[in-house]
Amino acid sequence: MLLVALTDDHEKVRLAATTGIASWERPEARRALLNVSRHDPDIWVKRCAIERLGNARVGEAVPHLSALVADQSAPRLLRQAAVDALSRIGGADAEAAVSAAGSDGILSRSSPRHNGKIMQLTLAIFDQLRTLIYEKTGLHFQDNKKYLLESRLQVRLRERHCKTFEEYWHLLRYDAWRDKELIALFELVTTHETYFCRDAGQLQAFVDVAVPALLKANERTHRIRIWSAACSTGDEPYTLAMMLFEHQALAKWTIEILGSDISEAVLAQARSGRYGPYAVRQMPASLRQKYFTEEDGQFVLAPKVRQVVTFVNINLYDSARLKLIRDQDVIFCRNCLIYFDDKGKRKIVDSLYDSLRPGGYLIIGFSESLHGVGRSFKPLHANRTVMYQKA
Repeated sequence: MLLVALTDDHEKVRLAATTGIASWERPEARRALLNVSRHDPDIWVKRCAIERLGNARVGEAVPHLSALVADQSAPRLLRQAAVDALSRIGGADAEAAVSAAGSDGILSRSSPRHNGKIMQLTLAIFDQLRTLIYEKTGLHFQDNKKYLLESRLQVRLRERHCKTFEEYWHLLRYDAWRDKELIALFELVTTHETYFCRDAGQLQAFVDVAVPALLKANERTHRIRIWSAACSTGDEPYTLAMMLFEHQALAKWTIEILGSDISEAVLAQARSGRYGPYAVRQMPASLRQKYFTEEDGQFVLAPKVRQVVTFVNINLYDSARLKLIRDQDVIFCRNCLIYFDDKGKRKIVDSLYDSLRPGGYLIIGFSESLHGVGRSFKPLHANRTVMYQKA
């Protein structure tokens, strides 16, 4: 395998981009790939590099790819490749660019072709697909998200050699290996945007309000149990572990943190404990130096932190599976509920409520609310944020 490391060898990066025989784990390699996608004179090489950026989910590429999508003077081939890449990377900024591409007509004119005819995601198949996704995950694609789903599915159509979106729908329903394909589909439709020390105000409220209360409530057991739901690549549960390690009163306590996500790919990265500079950009330098070592441009988490976090694959819409999680002191479920409709929110929040011990805390995203969906939660205001306590 050709490993692209810190190098000025443009030809080597070009070869890796066009053949796929490379690892884009290292930040230097990703920067080199991004440089190829911007400046290479060969449009085909640029397109391949853009596809690799999407496959590797290079978050640093979102501004460049979004600008490319918006540039109507750029070749449509590259704009479409940028839309596909943004769909794979995910995140609010990427999704905004994809939605804009849909209204601009980029997707509809560059959809998969069969017998020379452009194949579009029809409203009927779109409705069937989003119903299936909703039934399995609770994720709801609104009518104005049709272009987003169409873009994300194109990579699966190509990989499964489906000539139409309808053919892909039948594969999901009747193919012998449909369960594996559903996993691949869920990987595409979920968003994995996260980083260490995200939304510091909420984290400080956790330290100022929840931790002192737990010191009293759990004085006999000397144990704290936390669940980071929809944890993506593990940045949040590892952040919580480091914050608890910094709390002197917890020095001899047992800390148990559970991190869960529906995507096995992001969980594999979480278990590796290796992160690029983008993931740790908001961390205080003191924490980064204390709990990470830098190797080949990546930040490797200390074993001490990794040992207190366990990762499991859990679909939050699977109520039966969630019944296995009980007696949690704190549940973080941030920036997740916004992707569900009210019915889905109620179902998930009910399960989270049952997973908390009496008096436990639920922390959701800044832009989220339990209004109309909560079950006997008492809102607590601290540090300009809201936490919810189980009554």
